[in-house]
Amino acid sequence: GGAPGPLPDTLANLTPQAYNSIQYDAAHSLWNGVANRQLDIQFFHVGMGFRRRVRMFSVDTTTHLAREIHFRPELFKYNDAGVDTTQLEGQSDLGFAGFRVFNPVISGR
Repeated sequence: GGAPGPLPDTLANLTPQAYNSIQYDAAHSLWNGVANRQLDIQFFHVGMGFRRRVRMFSVDTTTHLAREIHFRPELFKYNDAGVDTTQLEGQSDLGFAGFRVFNPVISGR
């Protein structure tokens, strides 16, 4: 528990352009692969001015138990952001900066 530590330098020093080039990998969307889904969820990366983590949870529809969704670099496409992903390995407590809920059919994702 407790508060997370400071962001790794590779995230804390991102420029706005670099931060905006980081994309959530649609293959890891929360409900990707669920038949007839009306909505999906993707998470925003911490970094730049978004330094405070938001912990995310998913509720299992069968057991009704919540499980935390931990940060993993594989959830994102870093494109031209220049992020040193070796600084992010094992940083499951980084959390996320937030999330978005969207209709995958309308948004084309």
